[in-house]
Amino acid sequence: MLNDNYKPFYELPNLSQFIGKYIEVRIESSYLTHWNPAIVKRHIWGNDFYTSSSDAVCVLIHSGAYKIGAEAPDCAAVSVYFKVAKNRANYNNVFRNGIKSRKITSSGYEGHSIRFELVQERKDFDKNEDELVNLVDLAYGMPTKPREVKRK
Repeated sequence: MLNDNYKPFYELPNLSQFIGKYIEVRIESSYLTHWNPAIVKRHIWGNDFYTSSSDAVCVLIHSGAYKIGAEAPDCAAVSVYFKVAKNRANYNNVFRNGIKSRKITSSGYEGHSIRFELVQERKDFDKNEDELVNLVDLAYGMPTKPREVKRK
């Protein structure tokens, strides 16, 4: 499983070795507000299956998995799990949960697809990059499903 910390407009690295597996993106609570610039600029392509260049917070909102407001939530961060899939022929635009995704065809996109699976609030958030797992170390023997937690 690939673990990585989020920043607005963050694009995931090449996910070829994670097709069919899950990745985790950790998002600090300060980014979970209406003031996140990626939300304002609608940095999201697709619906249900999104491009791997789509912003994780935009996907959370669009999928209905997390509601945000003007203030940060009362948690340190969230862990968001996505399932990685191959590139799709088209990523259609849809207005859902207050945000309209963008449309793109695969001829203009070379990345992968991600599908939202799970969000889990975290009581702590360590920005220390040493905690993150090295992508090369994750190429083999990774789990195919994140541990189950209840959605809010």
